[in-house]
Amino acid sequence: MKKRNIAAAILCATVLVACSQTEKGPVQKETETPAASQETSSVAVDEPKMKDSAAGQTITVYYADNPDVVDPIKDKVGEFEAATGIKVNIETVPESESRTKAPLIHASKSTEYDVFVEATNGFAGSVKAGWYDPVDNYLPEDFDLEDFPKAMLELMTADGHLYGLPIRSETNIMMYRKDVFEELGIEVPQTLEEYRAAAEKMTRDTNGDGKIDFYGTAHRGDPGQSAYSFTYFLKSMGGHFLNPEMKADMTSPEAKQALELYCELNQQFAPPGGIVYTWDQVFGGIQNGTVGMIIDSSIQAGILEDPNKSTTVGKIGYAVPPKGAAGSKPDLKCYGYYISAYSLKKEAASQFIQWATGSDLQKYAFDKYGVAALTRNSVLDYASNKAPYFLAIKEAMKVGDIYYLPLIPECDGIYGATGEAVSAALAGTKGIEEALQEANTKIQKMIDDAAYTEIPEFIRDGKG
Repeated sequence: MKKRNIAAAILCATVLVACSQTEKGPVQKETETPAASQETSSVAVDEPKMKDSAAGQTITVYYADNPDVVDPIKDKVGEFEAATGIKVNIETVPESESRTKAPLIHASKSTEYDVFVEATNGFAGSVKAGWYDPVDNYLPEDFDLEDFPKAMLELMTADGHLYGLPIRSETNIMMYRKDVFEELGIEVPQTLEEYRAAAEKMTRDTNGDGKIDFYGTAHRGDPGQSAYSFTYFLKSMGGHFLNPEMKADMTSPEAKQALELYCELNQQFAPPGGIVYTWDQVFGGIQNGTVGMIIDSSIQAGILEDPNKSTTVGKIGYAVPPKGAAGSKPDLKCYGYYISAYSLKKEAASQFIQWATGSDLQKYAFDKYGVAALTRNSVLDYASNKAPYFLAIKEAMKVGDIYYLPLIPECDGIYGATGEAVSAALAGTKGIEEALQEANTKIQKMIDDAAYTEIPEFIRDGKG
């Protein structure tokens, strides 16, 4: 089948879309980040080269409702449709519902959905269940895979096949108040011990009324989210979820030390209520000027430089998180676009995925919305010259741990058991050792029930 080069076609499509607004037209946003651009440039579809065979088909794409991913797609999908002749239905589901709804759709072997967007921590279970068709079966020979970080492609590879293409990258970075550090003579922490000392020094009464009104740090404490933040401390301090023999390892001395530090930081140097914080409350503290530093997701870094969302614009520094005994072990994961194994329109699905992960669309997402969750090396370089947090993101990605959570089907269960333990210890309803022992028992039961006949290589290598 002859491949189409439609770079010119997309330019024509842009004009047509601009002249004829439909329900797929640009989504209007109330605010834009400082990195935002007022440009309405077209997103070229010259890589990949599209095929005529899919024209006239309609595909349905399933998303969790993450605006940083969905909004740029909605803005520009009309251009893709006009250039390829492929109609795209976009279905978004709240993140909290998506994790339960998507497996039900897959289990029903529905042909209604053609493309799914899923976080890589669920990838192993999805592939094992046979829910996705390898995307490398449909990529043209000249498709530029080298523009994606190799580690992200590794996250989506199984049995010698690449199953998806990466979108919405995520790592951990440290975000801190430069002005407060300078005022108090604090150097950027290089170790977790220094991080703790800085948190203690910044926690103080700033207006002389005898009450603490500025806090050194904040981290997630909500049972559904605390495992994400705690895992940085666990891994960086030398702990693991599973040992090389694939036995639960949450009662190790390193795990205990990590949870002790995590509890101390959140109970003594975080705002009241911090022991149950979600990610938005963690960021809210540094946005409103009451928290001095955090270690959290790079995805949300852009909001700290948005004057419509933050009172501390221009006052934030960004760095690779401080080291523990095992070094700095930030998370490195992403979401991926995958072709449903039950789709009847896989060629059209592949064309959409290639366009949706393209460098032009990612540049647009950064320029228009300040999206930090980029997955193209070329666009990371582009953004590094325009936003202060991207240098830290790039450096964190270099040391990022793709096995931050074990990439096995039991990953979500391990995450849940860990979050329950961390939150119980933070709230004081269980002691640290008791909470970790309970998590250890739950995790071991998951592994026993799975009845592994072979230990995955990364676990044998001590990365569990």
